[in-house]
Amino acid sequence: MTGELKRARLGVSVVFAVCGAAFATWLARVPAVQDRLGLSTGQLATGLFGLAAGSVLALLGAGALLTRIGSRAAVVLGAVVLCVGLPLVAFAWSVPVFSAALVVLGVGNSLLDVAMNAHAARVEEGYGRLIFAGFHAFWNIGGLAGSGVDALMEALHVSVSVHFPAAGAVLLALALWAARTRFLTGAAPARAARRSRGRAGRWCCWA
Repeated sequence: MTGELKRARLGVSVVFAVCGAAFATWLARVPAVQDRLGLSTGQLATGLFGLAAGSVLALLGAGALLTRIGSRAAVVLGAVVLCVGLPLVAFAWSVPVFSAALVVLGVGNSLLDVAMNAHAARVEEGYGRLIFAGFHAFWNIGGLAGSGVDALMEALHVSVSVHFPAAGAVLLALALWAARTRFLTGAAPARAARRSRGRAGRWCCWA
């Protein structure tokens, strides 16, 4: 087992945790966002439609994007869009802006999801054995951590306008560190590339 593969496994695990934490950050504080903007149930539903629409749009284009720029660059792009989406949601001042911010959040989440799974498939190929369950565990660990921080922020009465930008900055820094310094470089072997596309396609159904 090479040192590069071990570093890549750590890097992909960190990105999985970042993705889980970022989405949990938004999800656990939906009531706080609704209260801050004074949204009715119908207006909140409109915003959530934007989240779903952004997710679907990203999933439709993710395969072509990964083929063009590679999974490593796509992870960086997805992390940037996802983490920028958090403060956009926090500072939305109207229902249309809120919906647009959730479109951005949905695009970032789906793009990062597909890209990190594709790169994880490449790492697994290098290991020569099944290690995907470990990556999925880190997504859940990130979700637990994000939810725990949300609970603390609620207890301390920290507004989303402070919480979301801070969380986005920390999570983006972690994702960029992992992808730029720990991920595999160079073109993926043909076999690994085929498996990556298969993994990404299956995860599109669950995103």
